[in-house]
Amino acid sequence: DHPEWLTKANLHLDMNPWAWMGDGEESRRVLDSLSYEKLNHFIHENNQPSHADGRQLQGVLNLCDNLEEDGGFHCVAGFLHHFQEYFSRRSRFMSRPSYSWKKYDTLFNLATRITMRAGSIVVWDQRMPHGSLPNRSGRVRSAQFIKMFPTRTVSS
Repeated sequence: DHPEWLTKANLHLDMNPWAWMGDGEESRRVLDSLSYEKLNHFIHENNQPSHADGRQLQGVLNLCDNLEEDGGFHCVAGFLHHFQEYFSRRSRFMSRPSYSWKKYDTLFNLATRITMRAGSIVVWDQRMPHGSLPNRSGRVRSAQFIKMFPTRTVSS
């Protein structure tokens, strides 16, 4: 009864792909500048992976059963094998700390919806496009997102 509450269909990377492909200095500058006085600093921290720091993973733990019509997680499995080539062929343009695809982009249509039972977790490489689809059922959707990264990425 509240269409404005619906999650908008989205597909994105929680990162600047060009910074990830760089030497790590751009990501390090952003991380070193964060004071955590603003809530969005935690989002900026999450979105600063660099290949120089090693593999970084994200995950979603479903707290309730999640059926197809409940909306939720979808992803483009295997994209990380094409990540470098894909972004090397595109103009560098970032106005936000994440990269998003539009619904009409070919890649958006390659995403696969992943349903899960309560207590299930999906873990993915941060270079994999992922997102969420709207809940079209009367059931609540409840999940916890996680991030895993090498300890060396945290300043002492």
